[in-house]
Amino acid sequence: EELIGDLFYQQTSTDSVRGASYGGRLRYPNDALQFSLSAIKIDEDFDPKLGFSNRTGIHDFNGDWLKRWRNVRDGWRYFAVGTDHRVVTDEDWSTETEEHAIVLEAVNNSTDTFKVTAASNKEVVTSAFRLPDGIEVPAGTYQNNGVLFAVESSRVRQFNTETQLEFTDFFGGEAVNFETTVLGRPNKHFNFEVSYERQDISVPNGDVTVHVGALDTTINFNSDLSWSNQTQYDNISESFSLFSRLRAEIRPETELLFLLAHGALIEEDNFPREFESVETRFTVRLAHTFRY
Repeated sequence: EELIGDLFYQQTSTDSVRGASYGGRLRYPNDALQFSLSAIKIDEDFDPKLGFSNRTGIHDFNGDWLKRWRNVRDGWRYFAVGTDHRVVTDEDWSTETEEHAIVLEAVNNSTDTFKVTAASNKEVVTSAFRLPDGIEVPAGTYQNNGVLFAVESSRVRQFNTETQLEFTDFFGGEAVNFETTVLGRPNKHFNFEVSYERQDISVPNGDVTVHVGALDTTINFNSDLSWSNQTQYDNISESFSLFSRLRAEIRPETELLFLLAHGALIEEDNFPREFESVETRFTVRLAHTFRY
């Protein structure tokens, strides 16, 4: 069994303005019982130039635990129950975010996973913000409660799926989120991943539906030559992106890369017929790793 503790301290200095981030975490990452606790302080003036911090001037507290029972019923690998908790306050200790969730999980002998999560989320919005399509959510205190159902088939199969469906309150309205992914390995040379996400949002100031689709493919011709492609489209920005990479290993630790990136706009109402190319980039790179 393990018990792991971490402490950290970081400081930034920009134009004589200094800010710091510090905290610690305690983890008990074991099989039958696991838990973790963490506390982080991020100053308002903390401004890292490598990486970023999208929320400053806060105290961030997290805690979770999970209890697992194995071999308690034929056909099932284990059952588990746990909870997750998070509280975020400003520097004056006023609550900005409060999240609590209970998780039920079951895994069968084929390693298919079934999970149900019931969550409660309180958000204090100090200034109005906008959702896609310019829908405004005014400042206020919102209680967002919901439930999520998730199913993941075993990755040992040639084809497997991951699907989740969530019903939740959403800043004075409601939202339904659906995500699904299909992964396949038809043979030793080819694998793919197709994903689709849909979010239906309804709030007092309007309704919006977000669609995001993606396709990733990899062809391994042999141990020295592979071709991978990543594509994505969403109906809000109406942008289509493609990234393609052909990699050839000339000799150990020396590789030749051909990279193609393409961006386009496709109007949602005419998808996929209306195609307006925006940018194309082609790069050739020779790389070698030196070891001493």
